Amino acid sequence: MNAARHEATTPDFLLLGPLGVESNGRSLDLGGPRQSRVMAALLLSANAVVPFERFVDVLWDSPPRSARQQIHNVIAALRRSLADLRPEVDIVTSDVGYRLQVPESWIDVHRFQSALREADQAEAAGRLPEAVRLLRWGLSQWRGPALTGLTSQHLANVAARLDEQRLASVEHLMHLRLRLGEAASLVGELIELVAESPLRESLRSTLMIALAQSGRQAEALAVFEDARNILAEELGLDPGPQLRLAYTQILNGTSDLEAPGQPMDKSGRHSNYLPHDLVDFTGRGPETTRLLSDIQRAAPTALVITALEGMGGIGKTTLAVRLGHQLSEEYPDGQYFIDLHGFSALADPLSPMRALELLLRDAGVTSELLPPDLEGRSSMWRSVLSGRRILLVLDNAVDVTQIRPLLPGTAGALVIITSRRRLAALEGTRVLQLDVLPHGDAVALFEHIVGKERVHGENAAVEQVVELCGRLPLAIRIAAARFRDRSSWTMDDLVQKLRDQKGRIRFLATGDRSVMRALALSHKYLGDTQRRAFALLSIHPGTDFDVYSAAAITRLTLDETEFMLETLFEDHLLQQAAPGRYFFHDLVRDCAQELLVESVDEESRERALDRLLDYFLAAADQWCRPLAKWAFSFDLDIREEPLHLNLVDREVDAIRLLDENYHNFIAAAAVANDMNRRTAEWQLVVSLLPYLSRRNYDGEVDQLVMRALDAADRAGDAYGRSACLTGLAAVHRSRGDNERARELIRQAIGISLELGDRGSATYQRINLGIMHANDNQFDEALAAFSAAADLAGLAGDVSAQADIANNRGVIYRIRGRFDEALDQFRWVLDLDGECRPPQARALTLNNLASVMYLQGNPHDAIKRYDEALELSRSIRSRIGEAFALIGLCNAHRSIGDPDTSLQHGRRALDISRELGLYDLECDAMNALGDSLVSRGELSAGESVFNQARQLAAQHSLTRFMARAQEGLAHVMAARGLVEEARELWSLALDTFPPGVFDAESSRIHLGAAGVDPVHCRRCRIHREASAPDCGGAGRGG
Repeated sequence: MNAARHEATTPDFLLLGPLGVESNGRSLDLGGPRQSRVMAALLLSANAVVPFERFVDVLWDSPPRSARQQIHNVIAALRRSLADLRPEVDIVTSDVGYRLQVPESWIDVHRFQSALREADQAEAAGRLPEAVRLLRWGLSQWRGPALTGLTSQHLANVAARLDEQRLASVEHLMHLRLRLGEAASLVGELIELVAESPLRESLRSTLMIALAQSGRQAEALAVFEDARNILAEELGLDPGPQLRLAYTQILNGTSDLEAPGQPMDKSGRHSNYLPHDLVDFTGRGPETTRLLSDIQRAAPTALVITALEGMGGIGKTTLAVRLGHQLSEEYPDGQYFIDLHGFSALADPLSPMRALELLLRDAGVTSELLPPDLEGRSSMWRSVLSGRRILLVLDNAVDVTQIRPLLPGTAGALVIITSRRRLAALEGTRVLQLDVLPHGDAVALFEHIVGKERVHGENAAVEQVVELCGRLPLAIRIAAARFRDRSSWTMDDLVQKLRDQKGRIRFLATGDRSVMRALALSHKYLGDTQRRAFALLSIHPGTDFDVYSAAAITRLTLDETEFMLETLFEDHLLQQAAPGRYFFHDLVRDCAQELLVESVDEESRERALDRLLDYFLAAADQWCRPLAKWAFSFDLDIREEPLHLNLVDREVDAIRLLDENYHNFIAAAAVANDMNRRTAEWQLVVSLLPYLSRRNYDGEVDQLVMRALDAADRAGDAYGRSACLTGLAAVHRSRGDNERARELIRQAIGISLELGDRGSATYQRINLGIMHANDNQFDEALAAFSAAADLAGLAGDVSAQADIANNRGVIYRIRGRFDEALDQFRWVLDLDGECRPPQARALTLNNLASVMYLQGNPHDAIKRYDEALELSRSIRSRIGEAFALIGLCNAHRSIGDPDTSLQHGRRALDISRELGLYDLECDAMNALGDSLVSRGELSAGESVFNQARQLAAQHSLTRFMARAQEGLAHVMAARGLVEEARELWSLALDTFPPGVFDAESSRIHLGAAGVDPVHCRRCRIHREASAPDCGGAGRGG
C-alpha cells in the first residue's frame, strides 16, 4: 500500500485540520497568521511556483502598496522557521513568486489524495477490500475541517473543496462497503453522516439502500419522507433524482438496489453532447500534455476545473473539444457542452438561468420539473451530478458570475471553461493561457489544410504567410482555406494579399468566419473611454508600452490608465511582455486601428502622436542625465508638457528604463521624421547619446544619428548640427574608423567655437584626444587634452577637468609613467563623489587598479578591481564590468590563482563579444592566454593568443596585436624553441607603438645574452604559478 509510506520520524506538514508542521515530535512555530496563510498557500502548490498574485489574494482583500516587500518579509520569516529541515525542505525564489521544495509524502493532503488514486486503481482491478483499506487510510489523515483557523477567502474556498473531497470519499467508501455486503454495519455511521449533512441527498440515498438491504424497508422509506420535508422547508425543492430512484426501487421491492453514483437514466445520462473533433487539429502538444497531466494527477474524487484563456481566434474551443473527446472514457457518466455566448456576434450571453435549463434538459430533467429560480436550478443541477463522473465544457464564458451557478457541487467531475477574459476570481481553477501557435505548428496547420503537395518547395513563402497571420489559428485556417479553394493563386499572391494591412482585414474573412469580427467582439463590453483608449493605443509605434506612455497618448490619469490597461489585458486585447509592459498582437492592432479610423478624427490622432513624441523627448532628456558626463543644453521642442513622467535620480534606474524603452525611442525618432518635427527628431537622438554610448553605438545607430543630422540641417540649426556631428564621430570611433571620427569632431569643434559654445567645444576636444590615443598618437592626444583643459579652466568646469585628468593618466600609464598616472587617477577619485556619475568613478577605479598591478602590487589592485566590478554591476555598466574582470584575470594570475583568473577572463570575453568591443575582446584573450600558460596549458594558450593576434590585425589594434605576439613568444620559449621565441619578440617590438611600456618585456628578452636566464614581468608570473619556465629564452647570440 504505497499511499501509507510515511515514516513517523520524518517531518509532517498538516493541512487536513489546523495548519501545522511537526518534526521530531514537536510542532514548529511558523509565526503569526500571515506566515501561516502563506505557508498554507505554498503547501497547497508544493513543488510548484506560487505567483505573487496568489499570496496577495491569501493575505489581503485590498493589498497595500508595500505588498511585495511584505511578502518577501513573510517568506524570510518562514525560511528561518524551516531552517532545521533543509536541504529537503526549502523555499526557492523564482521570477514570478516562490516554490516550496518538499517531499510530497510529508504532506497530509498528498498522502490523502495518493490513497484515493490507489483506491480507484484497486477498485478498477476488482480488489474491493484493498480499495476500502486505502480509502480508510486516506481518510485517517484528517484531523478536522481543512485549514481550520485560517481567515482568508481564498483559503476558505480551498478548504471547502477539500472538505467536499473528504465527504465524497466517505460516500465512496460507504458505497464500496455496501458492495462488500456490509449494509448492516454501515447504518449507524450513515445516520451520523446524514445528521452532519442533512441536505446531502447522496448520503440519504446511501442510507436508504443500506437500510433496505438490511431488511429495514420501512425505515428506508421514512428517511425519504424526512428528506422531502427538509428539502421543502429549507430550499423549497423536491427530492432529487437519486433519492427518487432509491425510493422507487424500495417501493418496487427491487432485489438488486442500484447504489449511489450510478446513472438514473440509461438513455440520457450517458449522452455525449460534445461537438465533433477536427480532423485537421494540429499542434498544442505541450498544452495538451500539461492539461492531461494536471487532470490525471488530481484525485479521482476531486472536482477539477480547468480554464483555457486567450484572445479571440486562438483555438480555445477547438482544444477544449479535443480534450473532451480524449477524456470521454474517463468520465463515462456524461459529456456536456454549452456555448455561453459570452462573445458572440448574433447572440447575447446566456443567463445562468437559461444555461441551467439547457444543461438540466440534456441531463434528462423534463420541463415541468425545472425549478423557477436560479438557486433552485443550480441546486438541482448539483444534485443531478452528485456522485457521477461527468465532463462539462463551458464554452465562451463572459465572466465568473455567469459560470459559478453552473459548477457541479460534487467531486469526481471535470469542468473545462473557455473565455477571452481572465478568470482569476474563480477559486481552485487551473488556468492555461493559450498563446499563438509556435512557428512549426503554424506551418504544419497551413500545410495540413492546403495539402503539402500544393506548397512543395515554397517553405519561405509558407513561413511568411503564417507570420503575417500572426500565427493565430483562426487566421491561418481562413487564409489556408481561401488559398486551397483557388487553384490559380500562387503563394506570392497570398503573401501580397496579407501584407497590406487594410487588405488583410478584408481578406481574413470567409463565410461566417472573420478574424476581425472575432477580435472586435472582444471589445464588446468596453466602456466608451476604454474603447477610445484601445483605439488610440494602436498608434503607438513601438514594440510595447507602459502606463506612462499610454497615459501620454490617452490623456488619462495614471490610475485610470493602469485600470484601462489591466482591463484590456484581462480581456486578452493586450498581452504582457513583462510586468507592467503591454503589447498588441499584430491582428489585434489591425482591429484597433480599424476602430481608430471609425471612432477618432484625424486631428485627435495627430495630437495623440504629438503627445507621445513629447513624452519620449522629455523621458530621453530626464533619463539620460544621470548617465552623462556632460550633456548638450537646449530647450526641448515639446508642444504639450507630459502630465506624467517616470522621474529617476539613480543611474541604475535610468538604465533600466532606457533598456526597456530603447526600441520605442528608435520608433519615436522615426515618427518625428514622418511628422516633419525636425527639431524634436535631432533633440531626441542627441539626448540619447549618453545611453547609446553605453550600448557601444550598436545596431543601426549610425543611420539614426545621420537622420538626426539631416533633420538639424533641414531645421537650419547649427547647434543641432554640432551635437549630431559629435554623436556621429563617436559612432565612427566605436567602429574603429578614427580618421573619419576625427574629421567629424573637428567640424563640430569649429561650429561650437563659432557659436561661442565653450562647453561643447571642451568635450569635443576631449573626444578628439581619445581618438588620437586610440590610434596611438599620444603626443597629439595630450595636445588635444591640453586645449580642452584651457577651455575647461576658463569655464570652471571641474567635471571636464576630471575627464581630462583621467585620460591623461591613461596615456601616462601606457608610457610607463606610473607615478604621474597615479597622481591623475587619485585626484579624479577625490572628485568623483562630488560631480561625476558612478560610471566615471568605476572607470577611474579600473585605471588606478591597472597601475597598481603594473607596479607589482596585485593585492592592492584586486581590491580596487573588486570595487570597480561591484560598482559597475550595480549601475549595469557592462563595459566597466568587462574592464574590471580583465584586470582581475591578470591580477589573480599574478598571485598564483590561475583558476580564478580564468573564470574572470572568460566572463570578460563573453561580455566583450556581446558588446562587440574588439579592443576589449583582444585584451581579454591576451589575459586568458597568459593564464593558460601559467597553468602549463601551452597549446590552449597558443590558440588563444593566435585568435587575439588575428582579431587585432583585422581591426588595426596594434598594441593588442603586439601583446599577442609577445604571448606567443613566451609559449615558444616555454617549449625550448629559443629562436622562434626571439623572432616573435622581435616582431612584437616592431609592432608596439613607440614609447609604450608594454614593449619592455620584448626588449628585455632581445637584449639578453649569455647563458643566464632572463625574467620579464610575464616570466616571473608564469614561474610563480609553476608553469614551464620561459626565462631561458634570453640566451642566444
